[in-house]
Amino acid sequence: MIKKTFIFFLLFFITQKIVLGSILQDGIMEFNKKNYKRAETILEYALQQDSDCATTRYYYAMTLVYNKKYNYAAQEYQYIIKHYPNTYVAQKSKLGLKNIAVDAGISADKIRINHQGNIIILPEVNINNRLSLSMLLDTGASYMVITQKQANALGLRHFKTVKLSTANGIVSGKLTKLKSVRVGNSVTHDVEAVILPDATSGRVQGILGLSFLRNYKYTIDRRNSLLILDKN
Repeated sequence: MIKKTFIFFLLFFITQKIVLGSILQDGIMEFNKKNYKRAETILEYALQQDSDCATTRYYYAMTLVYNKKYNYAAQEYQYIIKHYPNTYVAQKSKLGLKNIAVDAGISADKIRINHQGNIIILPEVNINNRLSLSMLLDTGASYMVITQKQANALGLRHFKTVKLSTANGIVSGKLTKLKSVRVGNSVTHDVEAVILPDATSGRVQGILGLSFLRNYKYTIDRRNSLLILDKN
């Protein structure tokens, strides 16, 4: 009796796998025919029956992309990367995430810079939607740097003293937090900055450092005079 029951469940399990495989193939077939809405419906049903099939989830994510449901597609890709690492579909999902940025019209921000040798200047850095400053780009600076005059204009308060190592030795500054910093179309909130008595020189009105840049993958394209920011 036990043996017959075991055989029954084994056959049932095999049958279910065959049925699910057939549903997946139907979904892939519709996908290949570019019937993306139909494919989405079939693959969604297949996932409901077997949520552990990485291939089903990957094709489902791709149909979501073609149906312009980018946020949901990104969630599916991220699920695959997390739960099926070091697999072919995980690698394809990483590529899928990059492609979503292009398909959704989300691209890296390209900001015009002025540069001469190793000196790179950003003509316009907007702080707290109140001040637009020309700033030196310094990837070796831990913080953004502004002047006391600028801090007064922004109404900044509640400072604490910090020591900074500069080319001129150790200096004391006041650490504060900026509500927002915008460079091009890229905006970061609650950015730490240090206030120094004199942080300007000629065209430079401040320094844009790592407290802003660490939020991005950044590339300096000297040939085209661009700073390229891609959100982490």
